[in-house]
Amino acid sequence: MLSVPNISTPQVPTLPTLPAIPSAPSLPSLPSALPSSPTSSVPSLSTPLGAGSSQSQVDEQAKQDANMKLREALNDAYGALEAQKSVQSFVAFTFEEAMQNQLDRLTGTSTRLRPNELDRVTRIVQNVTTAISIVRQTPPEAFLDPSEARDVNTASSGVPGTSNISTPGTSGTSVG
Repeated sequence: MLSVPNISTPQVPTLPTLPAIPSAPSLPSLPSALPSSPTSSVPSLSTPLGAGSSQSQVDEQAKQDANMKLREALNDAYGALEAQKSVQSFVAFTFEEAMQNQLDRLTGTSTRLRPNELDRVTRIVQNVTTAISIVRQTPPEAFLDPSEARDVNTASSGVPGTSNISTPGTSGTSVG
C-alpha cells in the first residue's frame, strides 16, 4: 500500500480560559411569575412600561430583562466554544490525512460488496472481456434480423452514417 510521508502537523492553538460566570440571581418560581388571574393588570403592548404600571410590573420586567441578558451571555459563550471545536477539527485534518484517505479508497481493503477503485475497474474489465468472448463465440445465425415490429432502437433511416451498416446474420446485407 502506498503511503504519504508524514510532515509535521501544525500546532492547534488552545482556547483561553474563560472567566467564571457570576452566579445568577435567584429566579422567581413559575407560579409566582405568572399572573394570578387572566384578567390581572398586565400592561398592554401598546402602553410603554412605566406609564400607568405598578412597581411590581416594572420589577418583573427588570427581572425578565436580566434573565434574557444572562441567557444571551450563556448562548454566546456556548456558541464560541462550539465554533472553536469546529475550527480545531478542521485544522486537525491535514493534507497528509486527505492523501492517505484517497490512497485507501483506491487501493485499500476491499470486499465484494464494497470494492476499492482498482478492484472495481478490474471487475469491469473482466465483465466486458467475458461479454466479448461470448459474443465472438455466438454464431451469426443466433442474432435476430432487424424487424420494424420488434425493434427498440432508433430507426436507421435519416440517421447519418447508418446506410451501410451490416448486421450479423444477414449475410452482409446493409440496413437502411
